[in-house]
Amino acid sequence: MRLSEYLRNTDTFQDSLELFLFHGTHTGYRESFTEGIGIPGLVNPEMNPNTDFGPGFYMTGFSWQAIAWARKRARIDDYAPMLVMVKVKLKKLRRIKPSRKLIVDEYDATWASTIRAGRSGETLPYDWICGRCADNKGIHLPRDKWPSDDAELARLLTPEENTQAYHFEQIWFGNEDIIKHCLTQPVIIDL
Repeated sequence: MRLSEYLRNTDTFQDSLELFLFHGTHTGYRESFTEGIGIPGLVNPEMNPNTDFGPGFYMTGFSWQAIAWARKRARIDDYAPMLVMVKVKLKKLRRIKPSRKLIVDEYDATWASTIRAGRSGETLPYDWICGRCADNKGIHLPRDKWPSDDAELARLLTPEENTQAYHFEQIWFGNEDIIKHCLTQPVIIDL
């Protein structure tokens, strides 16, 4: 079951579920996780601001996706891959008040509009967003070459359907208080 399906479901009997979330990184960042999880872009101006939903902390419900990302980043930066794992009680994510959350799990105009805003440096008005990942093939086009129509942009950024990337998902946390309230202390796993 996709993370977004758990978050959308309003059956209260699922509130006690604890989900595992994963963040793929490398050992160059190990020390930054010893005191918990924060939002790197808020404290480290060198972090890439051009991510799908802007500066924040990104995780996924798929360990395989985080592991693939960790291996890719480790190769690029010449470190060993590392997986960061946390637990979150479903109820804590679903019942945040006030409700400043967004689920964009379809490759549609709303999803593309959110990515356009995040990658343009706009501060998004959410504490967390759960949604699909954009395919990097369209992301590397200069923004002035992006189509102005969000439905057309969605077609450009959507990964091919029969690929692993098509199934990627992410949950973005843009509020450190929500991170402290919802996520457990991270467990670090060397890969």
